[in-house]
Amino acid sequence: MCHRKRLSIIASISFSIFTTSVMANALEDKPVFWSDVLKITASDSGSSEKASSIRSLFSQKLQPQLVDRAAQPDDALHDLYRAVETAYFYARTNDYASRLIYRNGMEAVLDELHRRGVQEPEEVDSYHDGLVVARDFKAAEKLKNDFAGLSLRDYRRFNPPAKIDRLRPSAFTADGEGRLVLSNVDLPDDGAYVVVVIGCHFAEDSAREILKSEELATFMGGDRVLWVFSDLELNQQALNEWNKKFPRFEAMIAYDNALWTDVDFSAGPTFHVFRDRKLAGTQEGLEGTIGTSGLAKLLKATGLTE
Repeated sequence: MCHRKRLSIIASISFSIFTTSVMANALEDKPVFWSDVLKITASDSGSSEKASSIRSLFSQKLQPQLVDRAAQPDDALHDLYRAVETAYFYARTNDYASRLIYRNGMEAVLDELHRRGVQEPEEVDSYHDGLVVARDFKAAEKLKNDFAGLSLRDYRRFNPPAKIDRLRPSAFTADGEGRLVLSNVDLPDDGAYVVVVIGCHFAEDSAREILKSEELATFMGGDRVLWVFSDLELNQQALNEWNKKFPRFEAMIAYDNALWTDVDFSAGPTFHVFRDRKLAGTQEGLEGTIGTSGLAKLLKATGLTE
């Protein structure tokens, strides 16, 4: 998995970094809910398997603790928050049906921590990020007012005055004056297009490889190809830097991942090739022997190129 979002980076940290802490907590008979989630996200299982495992863990272990949160000691409550927090941000790219459940869990734990006056600034900050990622700007603003003493990031640029069809894919693009513009994405009428999920240096490496072939670069820079950051991307600078490096492959940030049917935002770069608005094939990255030749063959096999 390759994301810029802080919590997704945490979830991909080598398991050895936190194993010592987990073992120490176990010896002290302390809860290790967060490590349970990280064991799943750091495993070699596929995205759907991980999502299923997290749902099972939540219903069997985390949900009962949420119900009983008022009886939890402070350290257990902090650990529980991190567990649900990680589950939520993971679900943003893998398990859309569970997003609201996990987000409500974050809210419930944070409310209890706040009631006790022991909430950490990082916890408030991550919940604020989660609200913005969910595009719930009203709730995000209320949280900023409730915790006025904290310097929560200003994400107003992600809430521009724009009317969109919220049942169709939409995205943020950058205008010539450094502002974000939100609009629905117009897909080709014949349903033949490519969506490339980006957001890390591997995606940049793939873009550079594509540029080595003028024929492939011409197609990949055309109006049938969409280069898209996950909705987890809250750093406009990432979008600006990409467009500066790769002006032929101008990018966008998804407004809501869930509306991009059959697009897997859990890893990047991933090339999704659609025909008749149905997913016809995918390729993850351009590493190894398959490289750009594999992508070119996929495009030809699905009829997008000759």
